[in-house]
Amino acid sequence: MTKGTLAMWRYEHKGPKYFKLGRKVVYALDELEEWLAASAAGAEQD
Repeated sequence: MTKGTLAMWRYEHKGPKYFKLGRKVVYALDELEEWLAASAAGAEQD
C-alpha cells in the first residue's frame, strides 16, 4: 500500500483504523494485522 492509497482510504473512511499524533498518521500493528486478515481474498464477510 502506498501513502496515497492509505490517505484516500482515510478520506473515504475505508481501510485500517488509525490515529493521529500531532500531524502524523499512525497505525497500530494489531489493527493493521486484523484489517489485513479480514480483507484477505476469500475471507468471510459479515
